[in-house]
Amino acid sequence: MGRDRAAWIVGGVAALLITSGCAKRAVLGFYNVAHREQFAISDADLRDLQFYISKDIIVHSQPAPGLPTEAVIIMRKGTPGIVVDAGPDWVTVRFSKGGTGVQFLADTSKPEDLYWFATEVEGKSGLYKLSTLPRKILLHQGQRYLVVEGSDAYLLVDKKDLEKLIGSRRHIEGQELK
Repeated sequence: MGRDRAAWIVGGVAALLITSGCAKRAVLGFYNVAHREQFAISDADLRDLQFYISKDIIVHSQPAPGLPTEAVIIMRKGTPGIVVDAGPDWVTVRFSKGGTGVQFLADTSKPEDLYWFATEVEGKSGLYKLSTLPRKILLHQGQRYLVVEGSDAYLLVDKKDLEKLIGSRRHIEGQELK
C-alpha cells in the first residue's frame, strides 16, 4: 500500500475537532480493520496512541447490599484515555489515573466498525456493545451502572499519533521509467 493510500485512510475519514485542555486536536474514529488490522497495529502500538471518547457518558451506580450508595459518574466528550489492555476485537482504555479502564468492542466481520463502549452481561460470556442491549447496564469491577447517556459512545484516536505510527511502517516509493 502506498503512502497516498495510507494518507487517504487516515485523512479521508471524517476528522473531528475536540477540545482537550486548551489545544484543539484533530481526531477520527478508530477502526478495527481499516486501522488496526490493515496497518498491523500491535497491542504495544496501541499504548502509544492517544484515545478520546466520542460523546458524553453519564452513568448512575446501582445500589447493592454492602456497596456504596448511588453515585453519578460523568465522562465528557473528548476525555483523553490510554490503552491498558487489548484483545483481537476489544481494547480497555483508562480515562483516569489509577483507574482500571472501560472496554470497547469492534465487530471484526465489518471493515468499517469502530470500537464501541462495551460491557460484560450477567449470565453470559464475552463482551457486548452497550448500544445493542435492551437495558443499558455496565458491569464494572462487580458494580452495576445504569448508562443514562452515551451507550453509543465509541473511541476516537489522535490523528497525528496515528499518522506517525503508520508513517513508521515501511513504505515503497516506487520506480519510474527513465
